[in-house]
Amino acid sequence: MVKAAKTTHSKKKMIAYILIVIFLIFIGLVILGSLLPEVNVTSITFIEISPVGENISQLAGFMQSTNSVFNYTIKLTNPNYYNMTIENLSLQTSNFTLLDTNPNPPFIIAPNSSKNITLKIKLPSYAYNGSIIIKEIYKVNHAYYKYSTYDTVYLPSNEGIIVRITTQGDSNFSILTPQQYNNFSSNKPYATTYSKNLNTSSILFLNNLSSGYYYLVLLDNFSNATFNFMIVKPTLYRFINGSGTLGLALSNVSFVNFTVASIYPEKIHLSEGNESQSLINITQQNTSYIWWDYRQLNAGKYTIEFNATKNNTSFISIKIIPEVVNPFSYIFQNKSNGALPVGIASYGLYNNLNASVKSYQIKTDEVVGIADIGAIKAYNATPPKNVSKYGASLQLNVVMNGYNGQGKKLTYWLQDVVDFNTSDNNFGLADNIWNYSLPRANMTEVIGEGRLSLYNYTAYNRKFYAYAYPKYYINYSLPLSIKLIIKTNGNEISFGYQILKNDFCSFYPDSFTCQYEYLNATPQSTIFYDNVTIPNLNNYSILVTPYYYTPSTLTNESNNYYDAELIFGGEFNGENTTFSYMNATLNLYYDKGGILEKFPSYYSFGRDTEEGVYNLNTTILNGTGYVRIGALDPLNDISSSYSLTYLQQNYTLK
Repeated sequence: MVKAAKTTHSKKKMIAYILIVIFLIFIGLVILGSLLPEVNVTSITFIEISPVGENISQLAGFMQSTNSVFNYTIKLTNPNYYNMTIENLSLQTSNFTLLDTNPNPPFIIAPNSSKNITLKIKLPSYAYNGSIIIKEIYKVNHAYYKYSTYDTVYLPSNEGIIVRITTQGDSNFSILTPQQYNNFSSNKPYATTYSKNLNTSSILFLNNLSSGYYYLVLLDNFSNATFNFMIVKPTLYRFINGSGTLGLALSNVSFVNFTVASIYPEKIHLSEGNESQSLINITQQNTSYIWWDYRQLNAGKYTIEFNATKNNTSFISIKIIPEVVNPFSYIFQNKSNGALPVGIASYGLYNNLNASVKSYQIKTDEVVGIADIGAIKAYNATPPKNVSKYGASLQLNVVMNGYNGQGKKLTYWLQDVVDFNTSDNNFGLADNIWNYSLPRANMTEVIGEGRLSLYNYTAYNRKFYAYAYPKYYINYSLPLSIKLIIKTNGNEISFGYQILKNDFCSFYPDSFTCQYEYLNATPQSTIFYDNVTIPNLNNYSILVTPYYYTPSTLTNESNNYYDAELIFGGEFNGENTTFSYMNATLNLYYDKGGILEKFPSYYSFGRDTEEGVYNLNTTILNGTGYVRIGALDPLNDISSSYSLTYLQQNYTLK
């Protein structure tokens, strides 16, 4: 019993010892812990740096053991009405290491909102007592708006973009690349290729962007804000404030594209001289749109007139595409009712319309046409008044420029004509001068053998100069060979002819007669039967050019060509006739330094004269025209990938 009591007493004593040891260890650890070093961050200096300056504030500190990792949370607030981009956060105190940031920069804090940022900081391995520095780099880059609208566009190289923006207040218009737009739409920091803050409806024109795909973005606080745009490649452009004018000078016949954007209603007119036409009319209901119109205009000086209803801002882009005249334009609808003057003609255009170089220009003082006729017979059952049923004509037609005393260029159409009666086998000669300086312009004072006559076989009357020679018609027998000449010399125009072969005429050593008409000339010499002067006009010259038509107006396009043509047609007064016999060879020359040369190319029809034929066809070989009975074929000997139908419906050739 005693032994048992002793054993129990020993166990209790051992438990007491163990408890005492545990207590002593705890006390030791507490004392030891109080002796270990600590990191005591008394405060944090927070430096916020932006492109416009910096801001310094103090944040609460913390205490933590050395060589540990501590998560410190900062609440960042954006008080602006703009997105704030946090670009970088860093620790500026030695031996404090920023291991991570959540979220990772860069990130955006929306206007008038806050975001908690957790910094994972590795503390130093030694005791520290003091402040640390945290630096934030941010920027306020874009306004915050309630609404956004966008569109996409591909911008070709060297082209610009017109943007017309409708807004009631503060807004932003930006152009973004696809990557920039991806960041924008993901609420990430984004740059812009172009950005413009606006406070009213505006017109922008940007012509320095690289080619590529873009997003056009309008940010606005008004739900009805909108924009329209148009891609242009202008030859010239202008911003117009209020009402005003803009001059437009064209040296070629041209395709002209007008593009206009306007803030307020505006009427825009195109004028030339005393004539004006409405170009674009922008009303109150359609000011938000961008408007365009195109015209095919002859060479000349034009004025664009802007008539604004308010102190308006408008923008105009003008694209000028110089082209060349189109001899095929409305070839069977214009003047001749399905007939054509047929022969050979030079328009300053080569025969290959597909070639990259298709044009030339010739300025000369003499043009000569030679016709060798083996057979000719014409008949028209219903000729115009004063025209023979058996009448026909061979015409040498050219266009001449001259300058008046004020230096103004004036234009005239010259005709040297053989007038045939193919039943009686005789012919006469005639010359005409028409004023081409403006459509329907009249000849006024002319000094020559002829007189001014009134042409009244169309819807309007027109004065022109005319002279018929000789007093009696000249009989002919076939084959007949005749030369026609038009010369310009300073201030004189000479119309001439030469009979190269006519067996009906009797030739003598110093003269010849035909049907008893004595002609004062040596055999086979050129007779200049009319020498004409237009008062106050100098420096005459004959011009063949494809770069413009004869002068026209906005309401009366001339569609007359600076060509040289040797053609067969009806007798006169706009007659179109039909031939039962025709066999002729035609050659057309111009003077080049005193030598007669062929033109670089020929077409088989004329366009300027009113007279035409229904059934002649010209084949051109080596610059010589062979005229026979056949179907009209304007494309004969012309290389073109375009059909005649297409060519007829276009005013110009590219």
